[in-house]
Amino acid sequence: MHRADFTVPCVDERDARVLHDAVGVEADEGPDGTMTVLTVVGPVIQVAVEAQDLSGLRAAVHSVLRLLDAARRIAE
Repeated sequence: MHRADFTVPCVDERDARVLHDAVGVEADEGPDGTMTVLTVVGPVIQVAVEAQDLSGLRAAVHSVLRLLDAARRIAE
């Protein structure tokens, strides 16, 4: 199993919760064989992605980052 963990800083906790709620469901529906968990901790979104292979991990990480970027742009 391969894993990637990263954090996404937000303006404040409210902003983090809005982004989490906007992308949480879609992030859970990543490529087959992957699992993504988004957690809000204060003004930060913690992201944990697990995948059976490296290509699945790359695809899931890329997907989550695109979703978060799109949600942030819409929120602005």
